[in-house]
Amino acid sequence: MRSTSSRGVGTFRIVVGAVALVTMLFLAGCAQTPDPPRATTPSASPSLTPSPSVTPTPPVTPASWRRIAPLPMRGLGIDSTVLADSEVLLFARKGLVQEPYCRYVTFSYDIASDGWTRLPGAPGPVGCYEGSDRAVWTGTEALLWGVTNTAYNPATNTWRKLPRPPAGWAGPSVIAWTGTEMIGWGGGCCGGAESTGAAYSPATNSWRRLPPSPLSARHTTGVWTGTELIIAGGEGPDIDSAPIYADAAAYDPAARTWRSIAPMPAPRYASSAWWDGTEAFFLGGRRRIGPDWRYGLLPRGVAYDPSADRWRGIAPMEEPRQDEVSVWTDDELLVWGGIGEGGTIPRHGESYGPATDTWTPLPQSLLRARVDAITVWTGSEMLIWGGMDARFDWEGTGSPGDAYLSDGAALTPSG
Repeated sequence: MRSTSSRGVGTFRIVVGAVALVTMLFLAGCAQTPDPPRATTPSASPSLTPSPSVTPTPPVTPASWRRIAPLPMRGLGIDSTVLADSEVLLFARKGLVQEPYCRYVTFSYDIASDGWTRLPGAPGPVGCYEGSDRAVWTGTEALLWGVTNTAYNPATNTWRKLPRPPAGWAGPSVIAWTGTEMIGWGGGCCGGAESTGAAYSPATNSWRRLPPSPLSARHTTGVWTGTELIIAGGEGPDIDSAPIYADAAAYDPAARTWRSIAPMPAPRYASSAWWDGTEAFFLGGRRRIGPDWRYGLLPRGVAYDPSADRWRGIAPMEEPRQDEVSVWTDDELLVWGGIGEGGTIPRHGESYGPATDTWTPLPQSLLRARVDAITVWTGSEMLIWGGMDARFDWEGTGSPGDAYLSDGAALTPSG
């Protein structure tokens, strides 16, 4: 019995030892061999999320000036300018010391090469006439309405004579190209003013009168909105005390109808008018402050919303002025030159942003102070030429020949 028990115990120990050895080998194998990859499901445990990319804000380029070629001739009386694609067309008259005393001249300015070219003369009248030509660009021709009543095609370098207009023979006060017609209203010369308007169609080479307007005869300002011609304010004919107006109206050429619109908050004359796509802005201008032809400047402009038939005031300019030049850049208004109250010379130009209703000073110009310069917006620059020395205009010092300027400069706005 004893020997049998011993063998059983020994056998048991061997078995247990073998099992332990197998277990140790198995565990060792598990520790050394990684588990095969298993599919996982999303958990609430934190994970790394890439940061959204941030586009750096490009630096703002400050506004700057550069010199451009001066006018091609000194002592030019500029009637009108238009931007014709890549060139500026300038329509002017040159004074002569003997008959016919005036010669109508036309020049082309090539923006890329910064150079002027004299073009063949317009088939206009011989001699000097009161009034001036107003011009629009149709996309193929420059149409001139006023004294010469002509059309110029730069592609063929040719002129043609327009039929005699039924109104605005000395040049309308407000003019616009609608896409199919040149329309204009008001204006006049020689101390008078008109209350009539007309439209010219290049397709039919014919004029037609506009229907009667709700506005009285005047010299005024207006804008083309794309569907209507908005006219507001202005000054009556040259009588003992010409009235200054605040009333306004809009003309729809598609329907051939006028409508009276809300009047300006106050009478205003000789303002600059621009359309920003939503509102019509009337900036600057003058008001009557006495019966003896005394005027005061209006530093605060107004804006008209056609959809609401409502006017609102906008922020005042830092330096009110008159006889300045201005252009609309598609997002801001650039104003330069002119003369301030009492003959003061503005220190700089200003830019107005409708989005923020604020004025910002422009850098000091390369040109000396002047009034009645000419300007064109090219899509990237404001080109300025000529004008009269502001000191001569106010003080009358120096010779008239020295007062007329011909130099030019280009302003690139900040961006």
